[in-house]
Amino acid sequence: MILLHGFTDNGLCWARVASMLENDFDIIMPDIRGHGKSIAKEIDFSLETISEDIVKLINSLLLEKPILMGHSMGGQIATLIAASHPELISKIILEDPAYIFNNKSFKARFLVMIFKFMIKRNRKKTEEKLRKSSKRMNPKWDDMDNDTWAAGQKEYSLNDPITTFENLKISVDWHETFPKINSPTLIIISTKGILREKDANSIISEFGDAKLAIVQKAGHNIRRDNFEAFMAQVKSFLEV
Repeated sequence: MILLHGFTDNGLCWARVASMLENDFDIIMPDIRGHGKSIAKEIDFSLETISEDIVKLINSLLLEKPILMGHSMGGQIATLIAASHPELISKIILEDPAYIFNNKSFKARFLVMIFKFMIKRNRKKTEEKLRKSSKRMNPKWDDMDNDTWAAGQKEYSLNDPITTFENLKISVDWHETFPKINSPTLIIISTKGILREKDANSIISEFGDAKLAIVQKAGHNIRRDNFEAFMAQVKSFLEV
């Protein structure tokens, strides 16, 4: 199973999930280019290019039809791989995939503004201050999630984040992409995430074989906000 993190996170942000699945799966948690301990020398940060990075990882490790699970941007990447290389994977699990169907929408501009603010703020803070901020903002998060979030944010902020951010190309025709996916798919959303229930219900039929799960009392970081409910949905899907 390959776990794909979201924007500004790193591979180790999945550590708590991995601990629950490692007895049944070989878990791989890569740092996406420009994140974690990768180096942001490239200028191409399109979703398509990042997706091909993961395809090369699958092929180089000779993995046989792994399961992909991705959060936010990682969910977008898993979606693109399932559509462009359906023969390589078996299933995909998407945690609040950050589909934006109109890149000129208010939502897109709002997200850009938030990320620019976060990048500047995090660069000035130590990892310990980021950890304390996370605990204050997310009192229900497990300590492991606070620790890995803080480490990921600090790593990203020091790895040429403006180059990564300004060259991140997210313009994808999702309505053209979804029908190409025939792998069993689980889309997990929350009551306060990016992908709203109305939009999720409108796209679910565009997939070949997809199921929608809604987790209560959670925001965009579903697994961190309501870990037990998230893992219950994941395990139920994996047992099918």
